[in-house]
Amino acid sequence: PVPRALGHGEVAGIEYLCLTRIAGVAVEHVRVDAGTRVALLNELGRTLRAIHETEQSTLVASDLMPGDRTPGDVRARFTDAFDRLSAALEADRRFAGVDVGGVAARCLDGIPESTPPVALHSNPGPEHTFVDPETGAFVGLIDFGDAYRSHPALDLRPWTEAVDAEALLAGYRSSGPLPDGFADVRRTGLVIMELARATRGRRGPDELRASLERLVG
Repeated sequence: PVPRALGHGEVAGIEYLCLTRIAGVAVEHVRVDAGTRVALLNELGRTLRAIHETEQSTLVASDLMPGDRTPGDVRARFTDAFDRLSAALEADRRFAGVDVGGVAARCLDGIPESTPPVALHSNPGPEHTFVDPETGAFVGLIDFGDAYRSHPALDLRPWTEAVDAEALLAGYRSSGPLPDGFADVRRTGLVIMELARATRGRRGPDELRASLERLVG
């Protein structure tokens, strides 16, 4: 349940890509009951697992697919993100009591060295998850324009509410055990999202401390 590429080209210097249209509407525009929401997130989880387990050699060889090529690259990605966000928060005196370095150290300790990067959607959130507007059933996933390669757990970050995250994870793991370090990488991705929100003014100091405490203790 993903778009199918029909062709691409250039018109007046503007590159285009023509895809089949996914039926339905984004789930963010539809009100669904709790049971239906769990079912659609289960199906989204299974879809993400299928994407991640697609044979990767062509994508690895393509210069059009950016991102990480080794587990070490994943760790370097996180390290760079923590360094950048730490510097930004240190420049804001309101966050003087937030120990970003300590949080980063605890997160980086759990990053696996054995899980190979895979192609990710990058943001399979409510705006890109399509459902049938009448039934709320999952029908597909759109907008792969920001796809990149990294640890598969990072594709589960957009769904942060506990009930949503649990339903998505249940669908993802229904086809087999999770890759090594999955929970640690997902947690680290969520921590980085919270730090980034703080640098953009979307989290105050108290909110940031509370979210970091919830995620890493």
